[in-house]
Amino acid sequence: MTIPPLGDGTPGGAPHAHDARDGGTPRDAMLTDVYGLSHTGLVPTENQDHFVVARMRKIVEVTSTNLDTARLAERMHGGEAWLMAVADGVGGRAGGAEASSRAVETTLEYLGQATGCYHRFDVDEEAKFIEKMEAAVQAAHAALRGEHGDTQWSPATTLTMVMLVAPRAYIVHVATLAPTTCAARASCS
Repeated sequence: MTIPPLGDGTPGGAPHAHDARDGGTPRDAMLTDVYGLSHTGLVPTENQDHFVVARMRKIVEVTSTNLDTARLAERMHGGEAWLMAVADGVGGRAGGAEASSRAVETTLEYLGQATGCYHRFDVDEEAKFIEKMEAAVQAAHAALRGEHGDTQWSPATTLTMVMLVAPRAYIVHVATLAPTTCAARASCS
């Protein structure tokens, strides 16, 4: 996904309330160019991959005011994060495409509800944020279990996600997300 430039030529993801060109102090920004693509592969007949690339942010948009808009925008514009997740249904099991779709959907939904964790992000909140990422995987696991029970032949998927919250990247990888087994641990770099 490429963020098109705004009317003033700055990238769409770049803050522009305080621009260095007009004497202001540029805000921390994470310019990101991300794209997702999925392919069936050489052998499988069904593509069981699902992915999402999402920019997550918290912002208040003021439509009319007589306040100093530059100062107000600086205070009202929150942090920004990028979620990139991909799930690949486990071959040899029926429902792999459904499992991978459910895993990505549930992860996106859960993390979307936890957006406050990265708004004005600081180190004190990092442990809570990592817990939310792990809980998102557990929510996907619970959704699969709720829909398909917990037999060894229930639909299963892998799940890998990266959450970019400048200046850090949080990575979660689950080798097999199935109703019978799930263990996730987030790491930070």
